[in-house]
Parts: sequence; structure tokens; C-alpha cells
Amino acid sequence: MSTQMDIILYDKSIVPPILFDESTGIFPIEAVLYTIEVKTKLNVTELSIAHDSAKLLTEFQYLSGLKNADGSERHHFIEKVRSVIFALNTDLSGNKLSEAERYEKIYKQKNEIPHIRAICVAGCEYCYDNGEYWVNFNSIDKFDEILAFIGGVTNTYKAVASSRHYPLLGHATFNLQVHH
Repeated sequence: MSTQMDIILYDKSIVPPILFDESTGIFPIEAVLYTIEVKTKLNVTELSIAHDSAKLLTEFQYLSGLKNADGSERHHFIEKVRSVIFALNTDLSGNKLSEAERYEKIYKQKNEIPHIRAICVAGCEYCYDNGEYWVNFNSIDKFDEILAFIGGVTNTYKAVASSRHYPLLGHATFNLQVHH
């Protein structure tokens, strides 16, 4: 079980979810590609909570989507869920600190790696972790950062999905993502 997520992007062709209604369902972790935390106003407390929620998602074990000739699971690279934040506003003021720099202080203080992969603040900035360092994209024209954020998700979700292949859930215990 994971904490509540505002938006879940999943690929039902990998493993279909069980939906109870428009906003409640069981999503096998193997099919969840992105989680998006939506914040009205991003602050250090919200960023730390989002980090901890994202960390929980990285701890799930994923079923292999590939089999060897003998039917045993074949170990392969599986890209885990990408957790991102979309905020309408921030309590950061001036040009002293970017959201990526503020987030970096949080996870380094905890002696951890970044579990949040991108942060977008409407009207301000978009930053993402490229696996080696944080890349900052400051808005020049109105809504540039939002378009860059959407582009970042759109340009990467297929690679995340293709790393999963098609696990068979009938013969194993599996982890579930529950959304309320």
C-alpha cells in the first residue's frame, strides 16, 4: 500500500488496474509509470513529505516481465515509478534558491538520493533530475515551464513502460498501488 497520490499515469496494457469508481482503484505497481503530487503552494514541508512518499514507491519489488526458455523469471532492468511534483505556487522568493537546490538540501540532509524526478512550479520554473544532476528550465514566455513539464513526461513515459515488459501476476505475490 502506498500513500495517496493526486495523479497516477499508468499503462493498462502492462497490467490492467481494478477501478472501483473514477477516483479509487487498485493499480499494480508494474503498470504505474508516473505519480504526480499536485501542491497549491510548495514549501519545504510539502517537499519533504513528497520525497518520503516517493521513497516508499521506490521500495516496491517489481515482477519481471521477461521469462527464460525454462519459464523462470529473467532479471532485466526495470525503471521504477517516476514521482514528480506540480505546484501552482511556491513560498520561495527572489533568485536565491531554485526548487531543485531546495530539494537537494532535503534529500542530502537525509543521506538519500532524489526520489522526486521533476518539479514544476507554474509561472516560475521546471527542473528535472537527469540521473546525474538537476537541470533547471526557467520560464521565458508564459507557461513555458508547464509545457516543458508536460513534454518531459510525454518524452519519457514510453521508456518507463517498455522497461516493464508484460509480467504475469497469476503465479506470484505482487505489490499494489492503492489510490483514494
